[in-house]
Amino acid sequence: MYRLCGAAAGLSRLAALLACAAVAPPVVILDKPVTITVDVPEPVRRANHILLQLEQVTTPRKTSATWNMFVELPDAGERSPVDLPNFAGYVTTLPNPSAATNPPKGMSLQLPDPAARLVRKLHSVRLTFVPVTKLTESVRIGVVRLVPID
Repeated sequence: MYRLCGAAAGLSRLAALLACAAVAPPVVILDKPVTITVDVPEPVRRANHILLQLEQVTTPRKTSATWNMFVELPDAGERSPVDLPNFAGYVTTLPNPSAATNPPKGMSLQLPDPAARLVRKLHSVRLTFVPVTKLTESVRIGVVRLVPID
């Protein structure tokens, strides 16, 4: 998640971007739920549909990983039902132990309508990642953002 401010007078464009960008630390999922706050830009609040993008995702190489995601349910846990309006979706990754490398991945999913309705009302939303499978290696997510789609 990046936030950019207007160009600063007297600085080159690159220096201005570096000075004004706020980069959130990566999300690390292992053995307990993790809640972060994600900005909800105005275009997302007006959108008919909302896309949740996860970028720079590194997953365990030798085991699968599954996690559920909930909006505005910071106390979500492994027993939280997925039929709640707060349920944003889930991700399952498959292992690839024979691969020479395990490069970061990108994932996108459209929020279900009930979760999107909750998100549209807010300027920032709490997003909780709940591990479903027992992980021996962490999942790391470098960037989380909401994007409007119509």
